[in-house]
Amino acid sequence: MLETAEASFPSPSPSACRMSCGVVAALFFAIAMPHLLATQATSHRRVAVFAGAAFELGDPEVEMGARIGSAVTVVSRSETSLRIEASYGIFPLGPQASLCAPPPGPCERKDDMRVLQLGVTLGFVQPPGLIWTVGAGVYDVLASPQNAEYVRPGWTVGLTAPLGSTAFLEFGWHGMLGPGPTLGFIPFGFGVRF
Repeated sequence: MLETAEASFPSPSPSACRMSCGVVAALFFAIAMPHLLATQATSHRRVAVFAGAAFELGDPEVEMGARIGSAVTVVSRSETSLRIEASYGIFPLGPQASLCAPPPGPCERKDDMRVLQLGVTLGFVQPPGLIWTVGAGVYDVLASPQNAEYVRPGWTVGLTAPLGSTAFLEFGWHGMLGPGPTLGFIPFGFGVRF
């Protein structure tokens, strides 16, 4: 009786098993591999904060200042990344920066210059982890106490160098378009990704 049951259900041939296994493997890789590759290429650390210093370009009265900011990476691939960033810089004015009325009028010293920047940056990833960046943004410049404020479009180029998996150093050059004493600034600083 047992022999009859075995005879009625023949075992599959090795070539049929290889063909079925190959089809199943091909379907698995066709469905799973794009997702797996995207997972490896996309960093889970999408939010960054950074702080540092910056040199202002164009106005001789402005001294080196401080800059803080944050960025959110919206697209991250193995070769490119796209992020939205915002930064705030404050630049003190040198001792020569004063507004004096004609004698015997009083002199009023300017306090500082502040720059608020909002931009989009495209990064090109190099094999050792360096990221060359290029982008565009809007710069809101406020010089106090006379409240001289102007908004200008601008551009940026830079370099980001990793320090381990979360920290990085960043260098750049921001240029501002249009009239105004400030032509841009050169920032450098340290950041952390979360």
